[in-house]
Amino acid sequence: MELAVKQPDEPIVMTKTIPSRFQLSENERRILRYIGKYNQAGATCDECEQSLNLVHQTVSSRLTDLRRWGYVAYSGVMRLTRRGRAAHVYITTEV
Repeated sequence: MELAVKQPDEPIVMTKTIPSRFQLSENERRILRYIGKYNQAGATCDECEQSLNLVHQTVSSRLTDLRRWGYVAYSGVMRLTRRGRAAHVYITTEV
């Protein structure tokens, strides 16, 4: 698989076909809906985990895929997590 190197706020586009919204997994759709609901403020991985009652590994990997496919992007803002660490805020994109 080839990856194009992009800046952190740009989606990483793979040579593989990007799935339509109808082909996304249930967790990917839930995460996308949650971030879209708060699009102006966006959401961190930690906020998605808490609100959707999902484990970090699930949310983190789904966000990576959603970002790779161009459905979400970094907003350029960082917020603190429950543990006080800085985290990227994700926003939905116009795909």
